[in-house]
Amino acid sequence: VQLPKSMSYKSASVNVELSPSLAASMVGGLDYLEDFEYLCMEQTISRFLPNVAALRALELAGQPSEELRAKLDKQVSAALQRIYARQLYNGGWSWWDGQESDPQTTAYVLLGLVEARQTGYEIDEDVFGNAIGFLLGHLAPLVVNEAEWQFNRQAFAVYVVKRAGELPYTPANFL
Repeated sequence: VQLPKSMSYKSASVNVELSPSLAASMVGGLDYLEDFEYLCMEQTISRFLPNVAALRALELAGQPSEELRAKLDKQVSAALQRIYARQLYNGGWSWWDGQESDPQTTAYVLLGLVEARQTGYEIDEDVFGNAIGFLLGHLAPLVVNEAEWQFNRQAFAVYVVKRAGELPYTPANFL
């Protein structure tokens, strides 16, 4: 370990943490997200999405965590109630309350719902279907001179709709 010359070696320390597997080491890093102070729609999803992925990784590695599952059950239940309550009339979500539906935010929320469903959580079919309908309605053909970020956003939305199992068109229709 090499310390910067500006740092006094008297105040330095090294902590080493060992875990039996990479999957087991994920659990401790997820606590921060549980108590994050902001609750826009992005943060609502970001609170549980990494935990859902970690739980699935642990289960696939043969190391299921009942403690994480119990915490996640509470977290996902609260998040789903918030998600359901904040879905707008057109099937989308906005970043903050009082704004119009945003395709990027809606795609991220739908990704969270897809991941939660694949981890075994029951997702309201109407909410799910309305989100897919909103995204499909906002996939406009892009032209060659469009800004790169528009292609990136479109690609993310198409990816999420595909993960949701609802891509009735070929990707060529979206370019």
